[in-house]
Amino acid sequence: CGGLLDSDSDAFNVPPPAALVGLAVRKLFPRHGTFSGTVVSHHASLFRVLYSDGDEEDVPLAALVKLALAAPQHLVGRRVSKHFPGLGRFEGAVASHSSR
Repeated sequence: CGGLLDSDSDAFNVPPPAALVGLAVRKLFPRHGTFSGTVVSHHASLFRVLYSDGDEEDVPLAALVKLALAAPQHLVGRRVSKHFPGLGRFEGAVASHSSR
């Protein structure tokens, strides 16, 4: 109990690992630049990210959630859920994206 995945914290609700497969992210590699990547699979607590240059890396969830989204508009329509302490878990879908 108390780990990231089983947290009931209002501030951070982690989706099931399978829900992150297909997520497009961006990562800065010092001296090499910023590359877009896609989460292609997960195993245990690691997520395999395939980058636009063909490189791959296994990333722990804590690092994955800190990466910038490459295409946030692609999240529109995705199923989501959030736990509200004292009220329970509610499900829905991303309705829109704004680049404010």
